[in-house]
Amino acid sequence: MGLKKLLIYRSKGSTERIDTYLKSYLRCSREKVKELLKTEKILVRNKPVSPSYILKDEDEIMITETFLSSKENNILPEQYPLDIIYNDDYIIVVNKPPGILTHPTEKDKSGTMVNFLMSIFPLPETDNILRPGVVHRLDRETSGVMVFAKTYNTWVNLTLQFKNRMVKKEYIAIVKGRFYPLRKEIEFTVAHNKKTTQK
Repeated sequence: MGLKKLLIYRSKGSTERIDTYLKSYLRCSREKVKELLKTEKILVRNKPVSPSYILKDEDEIMITETFLSSKENNILPEQYPLDIIYNDDYIIVVNKPPGILTHPTEKDKSGTMVNFLMSIFPLPETDNILRPGVVHRLDRETSGVMVFAKTYNTWVNLTLQFKNRMVKKEYIAIVKGRFYPLRKEIEFTVAHNKKTTQK
């Protein structure tokens, strides 16, 4: 099992668990970090440690080359003037402009909201490697408010809220022509377009 030096931990004057620290550094879930520690694919000073291990100044953290190589195709961060509406330790709310994808695809690897957000902070790994921190999506040409998760637990919680329709959404559309009466309520079901992958 090939190991290589990943980093030297520098103390910030406070106690920090290794699983919490590496979760953000490696941009993966805490469960993944625990698995790597349990199988001794992450070592500290060449010794296995538990997920609750408190890091010490100058700790040398080693990790398997196979795991590092699997992370080489990570989404690259890109600078972009984001319109941030709200930001805390758990979520960030941004205003997505039209013409920008929510997250990378197999075809489009750059120029997405995820690329832009990752230039500010690491997003948590989810069940899809191309959608770190993505709670919900907006189509490329749709602008509007988007919520992204900054921790894995927050992502789990928010995706369940969206799935169970606990989140209220409002859309404003620009239409051509006149409505009579001027105020009208239109109710219909949106379905997948079988002729295109776009939703």
